[in-house]
Amino acid sequence: MPVSGRHHKWGLLSAVIDDNNDIHCVGSYSDPGPPVIPQSKVYFKYEYLSNYWSDNTPISVNVSGGGSDIDIDQQNNPHIAWRQKTIDTGPYEDSTMYTFFNGTTWSEPELVVNDPYKQKIAIDPYNRVHIIDREKLETGTKLVHYQKINDLWQGYIIDEAENLTSFPDLTSANGQLYLLYNKSDIPEITDIYISKYDIETGIEQESIFSILNDFHIYPNPFKTQTTIRFNTGKQQQIKISIYDLNGKHINTIENKEFPPGTYKLKWNGTEKNRKEVNAGLYLIRLQTGRRVITKPVEYVK
Repeated sequence: MPVSGRHHKWGLLSAVIDDNNDIHCVGSYSDPGPPVIPQSKVYFKYEYLSNYWSDNTPISVNVSGGGSDIDIDQQNNPHIAWRQKTIDTGPYEDSTMYTFFNGTTWSEPELVVNDPYKQKIAIDPYNRVHIIDREKLETGTKLVHYQKINDLWQGYIIDEAENLTSFPDLTSANGQLYLLYNKSDIPEITDIYISKYDIETGIEQESIFSILNDFHIYPNPFKTQTTIRFNTGKQQQIKISIYDLNGKHINTIENKEFPPGTYKLKWNGTEKNRKEVNAGLYLIRLQTGRRVITKPVEYVK
């Protein structure tokens, strides 16, 4: 095992076995010190034929929080999704992040969405990435399925509950995605649910389900006003809302039918009662039906 030093603290978070019986792992690493070294997310591998554990590769440093998962694509390359909760204030705060190994190098970590937890990842037979996470509502939580479409991480709300949705488990098999999870509308009363998604049908319908293109927020951070720019390729009902990191609804910028075209909307950092919000990070959510895109914006004074 790639473990050394009596102060080093390791944790295995998730693992997957490839066609060669090699084991790909994502774990956590920290040194309780002294001096204290903040927790890191790391990748390491067990090579079956040589009976060898690789050294660890840092995926993300100076983070806390669980919620890490790993899967492999058709070339046996690892893909990792994890919760990144920065210890010091930073651009991501508390986020679902994603990276992959292309056979030579690791990709730059990508922000999928802010303020989630319980991340799960699955790679389908077409090497398409599917990420599930659990996100806050004002009351309760929801499970959201993310795919990258038109260079944007776009989500689909699978389910939500007044109390919680928890412990999701995601896998790809026989041309379908299977999701197993707990759901509770009443505390201490929990049911188990299973949901499945037809991968081939989903690919065929991707252009229909792609809700928005060219989604930008600028300036970011902002002091007085920020612009929300997006493009929709078809006429559809679109709702643009602002939330804080606790899932509280702050304001609704627009909720109407938009014809095809490019649009620019403004937010001046106020709540629905026109009261100025506190400085900090907020989430701008564009939604049509159950499909969503969420991006962070920072308001400064």
